[in-house]
Formats: sequence, structure tokens, C-alpha cells
Amino acid sequence: MPSELIKARRILVTDDDPILCGIIAAALEDDGFVVDMAFDGEKAWEILVHRHYDLLVTDNEMPRLTGMELVERVRNAGLGLPVIVASGSLSLRRASDYPPLQIAAVIPKPFALLEVLNTVRNVLPD
Repeated sequence: MPSELIKARRILVTDDDPILCGIIAAALEDDGFVVDMAFDGEKAWEILVHRHYDLLVTDNEMPRLTGMELVERVRNAGLGLPVIVASGSLSLRRASDYPPLQIAAVIPKPFALLEVLNTVRNVLPD
């Protein structure tokens, strides 16, 4: 009887700081996820309309399209993937002021990588 293959979950990480984006992506890949990166909200949107993701992790303050604007587009397009916003300018309380955006979690910047990993694991349980 063939063993079932476990399909790795796909995550899109979006941040206008390429170094931070790469660090987050590497940590998630080390944890077994398949990760793509975008360095602004508009590029993230272009990627999201062409590929399926299980999770979006996004900064809020970005050029061309903020994280909140990106999440609004995602929801308006009917995409139900969970979203984690990592931001120095957006609190969970403020994010909850926008219930239609269904933000799963807000991670305040600066953060520890373990906090990101734990939040992702909580949002995408096994």
C-alpha cells in the first residue's frame, strides 16, 4: 500500500525589506513550508492571483500597496486564505476594527523569529 504524501503548505511572505523577508522565508522553509517572497504589496497581489497559498504573511507599511490594502484586495477577490500582518504601525486591536478583512493575527515589529514561527503554527495547525 503506497504511503500518502504530505503536501507542504505554501506561504507568501511580503515585506519591502528584502533582508527581513528572506530571514522570515528561510525560517519558515526550515520549518517545512514552501515559501515565496514579494517585496511590495502590488507584486504580492500579482503572485496571489496566479498561485494558491495556504497563508499570507505581510508587512503593512509597503510601497505601491500597503498590507491592509493587499488584504482588502484578497478578501474582495474571495480568497479565504488566512493572513498574518507583521507591523510596527498596526495593532491587533486596530486590525480587529476591520472584521471583513478577517486578519488571523498581528505580530508587532520588532519581533523574534520564534514568535513568527509560533504564530504561523497556530494559524496553520497540523
